[in-house]
Amino acid sequence: MGESFPSDPVKAWTDPETWARRLTEDGCPFCPMEPFSAYVELPASWVLIPDKAVLPGYVLVVSKLHAIEPYELPQPDRAQFWEDAMRTAAGSRRW
Repeated sequence: MGESFPSDPVKAWTDPETWARRLTEDGCPFCPMEPFSAYVELPASWVLIPDKAVLPGYVLVVSKLHAIEPYELPQPDRAQFWEDAMRTAAGSRRW
């Protein structure tokens, strides 16, 4: 089962050990949810819509492959991820 986010949000973004765990199936905060909370499944990603969005149209585009940054995704997965993101951005304008 995936680990929850640490209580210290700064550590979540700055601690190398935390990031290393996030890149594993056991440490990924999204893997325990797949595909059950996915609103839309796209070729390279899942689009998640929070119950209470911080802004109208706010969604999460989550890569199906574990990577911290999109540029770390291998080709052609990287190109497909960005295509998914652009498709989501165009669609979220209607939400």
